Parts: sequence; C-alpha cells; structure tokens
Amino acid sequence: MRRRCGVNRSPSLRAFTLIELLLVVALILLSVGVALPALMRAYRGESLRAAARAVAAGHRLARGSALLRAEPRELRLWPKERRLAVVRAHASRTAEETNTLRADLIGGIEPQPGAVFDEPGEQRETERTWAPDVLLEQVETDTATYEPDTMLSLRYEADGRCPAFTVRLADTWGNRAAVRAHPLTGRVVIEYEPKR
Repeated sequence: MRRRCGVNRSPSLRAFTLIELLLVVALILLSVGVALPALMRAYRGESLRAAARAVAAGHRLARGSALLRAEPRELRLWPKERRLAVVRAHASRTAEETNTLRADLIGGIEPQPGAVFDEPGEQRETERTWAPDVLLEQVETDTATYEPDTMLSLRYEADGRCPAFTVRLADTWGNRAAVRAHPLTGRVVIEYEPKR
C-alpha cells in the first residue's frame, strides 16, 4: 500500500487558517468602525426627538381632552425642570392671566427644582419629562414670544381651539427641533434642524 506524502486531511478535520481568521476579524472591525459614527449620531439625536414627541403628545392630549370633556385645558411647560403637564383650566381665566398670576405669586423668584405651582383643586391629566440634555429655548404664540424663565401655560378651549404655537428645543450637541401646532385643526408638525 502506498502512503501519500504530507498531511492527511479528511473533510471532518478541516480548519480555518490563521490568515482567514485575521481577515474575518479585520472585516468585522472595519464594518463596526464605519457604522459606529452613524449609530452615535442617531443616539445623540434620540433625546431631542423624544422631547419633541413629548411636547406633541401633550398638545394632542390637551386638545383631545378639551374636545372630549367640553372643558378648557392647559398645556403647562416648565422649561427649567424639563417637564410638561396637561391640567383642567379655569373657565374664566385666559392663559395670559394664568401666566401673570404665577409670575406674581412667585414674586419673580425662581422656584426650587421640583417645586410645582398647583392651584387648589387642580386636576392633572398627565405629566411628562424629557432628558436633561434637551433645553426648551423659546415658545412663540400668535400673540407673544416667551423665553424659558418660568412656567408657561397654553390654553385649549372647549372646542379644541388653541393659540398657534411653536416650541423650540435644542440639545447639548447643537441639534434643534421646532414643534408647531395649528390653532384650528390641531395638526402638529415637528421639524428637525441638524447641527450646522
């Protein structure tokens, strides 16, 4: 019987060579290196998108609740605390009067973090917060522009009408978003402006 020179390889004993293994590892590292920056950009922008969706959801809830219950509602924004709430509004008070009353009651002094101005018998329907790396820059209504120094109230009438408003948000990486609401239809549009 004649023997062959060299290594006898049967199909069950075959293995990968070191070069093949290194080539696979290099391809995996290359694909991770290409995908990682895109994943990091998406992760950074997620908190801004979540905050914009929270404002839009608060608007929809306030409008829907006002229509369903045929009672006015308020969407209240606390920019420094990064939160919002939907509450039952006083039927006889406008949003401007509510904002003025709150400013008078706190006497121009900034409330402590976590402090909430609640009127007796006030009923909250929901409260949402957003990430600490997202700032509320400005709220524009059809009558005024508000800077983020104190709580702001947007009033929804019993028929669902609200002031046309734009809430401008920004994250710490320079990305911006604008949440715009139409006063009659209630349609919300979120516009994102990437970092320049």
